[in-house]
Amino acid sequence: MTDRYDPNEFASQASAESTIDRNPKAEKDRASATTRASDMARLERGVRQLLEQLHATHGEADELRRRLEASDARIRDLEEELLASNQRRQDAVKRIDDLSAWVDRIIDGNAPGYNAAESRPAGG
Repeated sequence: MTDRYDPNEFASQASAESTIDRNPKAEKDRASATTRASDMARLERGVRQLLEQLHATHGEADELRRRLEASDARIRDLEEELLASNQRRQDAVKRIDDLSAWVDRIIDGNAPGYNAAESRPAGG
């Protein structure tokens, strides 16, 4: 009777299988490589998310900057309006003071070229 397998072939196959079974370091290395690949994929996803958030934040910052510039321009316009209004108010107050002084001079009779008796209403 002839053996179906060559004894050397069986020994080398058994030896290879037992080496794999008996080599926990090789299994650890394979598991470690799989874990590293998984960790790298997670890290890559995390970095992508951070970049997306960074771009969104830059967009928001640009929008806020534009709004701030618009607000600053509006404030400058309002300040200029306020200065012009203050100048008009000061001019009006000066005219009122001048008119008040003129009326006081008329009442006191000190207005040059003006006669208070002639300025009275008729029938009075």
